Amino acid sequence: MGVCVSPAEIIYVADGADGIYILNSFLVAVLVQSYSASAADGGIRLDWELTETIPVSDLCVLRKDARVVDYVMIDAVIETDGHRYRVLDKSCRPSMSYSYRAVIAGEDGSSLLFEIEDISLVPGRISLDQNYPNPFNPSTTIDYCIPERMRVRLYVYDSAGRLVSKLVDRVERGGHHSATWDGTGSGNEPVSSGIYFYRLEAGKKLASRKMILLR
Repeated sequence: MGVCVSPAEIIYVADGADGIYILNSFLVAVLVQSYSASAADGGIRLDWELTETIPVSDLCVLRKDARVVDYVMIDAVIETDGHRYRVLDKSCRPSMSYSYRAVIAGEDGSSLLFEIEDISLVPGRISLDQNYPNPFNPSTTIDYCIPERMRVRLYVYDSAGRLVSKLVDRVERGGHHSATWDGTGSGNEPVSSGIYFYRLEAGKKLASRKMILLR
């Protein structure tokens, strides 16, 4: 699925499976009274209120994560109470940031109700994801999550246990974070191909994973 915005404020969403959707953002703006997103009940909850009742069968919620540019429809039930609507997305990961769109599907296309960007679950524990890409050249990204504000150190070591690079060494807020390693040492010199380890120290917790650099 691809997305582009025209000068006329019409968003075209191209889906290889289902065709092209047209999101007329300015046509339905007056319908939206309010909307919000929050972490709740083990997922991300979206709430919104409209000025008139729209059948749930005409509504859908799309989501994309921080690694991709395409929105996809989430498989979650939209609940309603009059003009108020809510949906709980329990398929999201604590270590990922998401954007959402709520749309009305019509015969002439789909109209954008609202969009929410960059929301994530605050994890209940520290997590360290596998770097991507892996193997890599010349750089790779490391995602991690911490449950609250704390001191974080993310260091890279070689297979002999020698310190190669300090990627993060600071106090950070709770939530999702990312760091990038460009395959260089502490003096900005390129390091050789091989197996390296990245270690996260957050509070009193430690986590480590292996990555491969291929020149």
